Amino acid sequence: MITLEALKKIDVSVSDIMDTAQTIPTNNAYTCDWITDQWISPEQYLEWAKISFKDGDERRLASTIAHAMCAACCVIDTLILSYHLDYFKRCSYPEKIDALTSIGVGVDSVIQELIIDPKDELKYKYEEPEPERAKHAIQVAGLFVAAMKVELERKPIIAFEWNVQYAHNQAKTEDIGEFKGFRMFPMFFIDVFGGKIEVKIVDPRASEVRCARLNDFSKYDCLELGMYLRSHYTHSNRSEPGMSRTAYESLKSLAGF
Repeated sequence: MITLEALKKIDVSVSDIMDTAQTIPTNNAYTCDWITDQWISPEQYLEWAKISFKDGDERRLASTIAHAMCAACCVIDTLILSYHLDYFKRCSYPEKIDALTSIGVGVDSVIQELIIDPKDELKYKYEEPEPERAKHAIQVAGLFVAAMKVELERKPIIAFEWNVQYAHNQAKTEDIGEFKGFRMFPMFFIDVFGGKIEVKIVDPRASEVRCARLNDFSKYDCLELGMYLRSHYTHSNRSEPGMSRTAYESLKSLAGF
């Protein structure tokens, strides 16, 4: 174990970060659970779609299709954020679907054809909503939300090979009481705690933290990052501990990374 007062922060290229990342094992992950915790859930949108469908008039049928679309889109956007695919946040849904498919998250194209496209017809072509189309939208959205349940239950990964030693506050075991040093290996860390998300290699052996901003990741860099994160789920011996946001922020401040 290495105890250091401070690590030197160095800005490096995205390729430098990802090249080093490929040398860091992905079976031991640390996760977070607040990235989309303020969002309305896909299940809630689906429930609103069902309630609107019961009333049956044209306004309610349009609302049914809109809420079914939101349920599906919320799933897609949650997964985009969970895998830190920032490049794709402002892309079209077909592009988002392609990105998720590229990293191994299967999204059936029927979502595009039967939910998102019908919503666009209402928005741009001003067609009257048909009861059968609204019913079908609910069914497809429901199947999609159910099919993605396992994916949505996976918490976003923010670190591999956690190398920070610490002690809990004896009065409040969920709080960090003391930083005790680093273990002798580099850590891959996605710093989601500042104004700008940074991807870091925390390397105590070199007494440095190498950093690149996530918004500097190109389309292909983001896909490489997503595949790297998703490789965690190929390990039969994987572990996924996590801490509260407050604990992460406290430890990050104490350890200086």
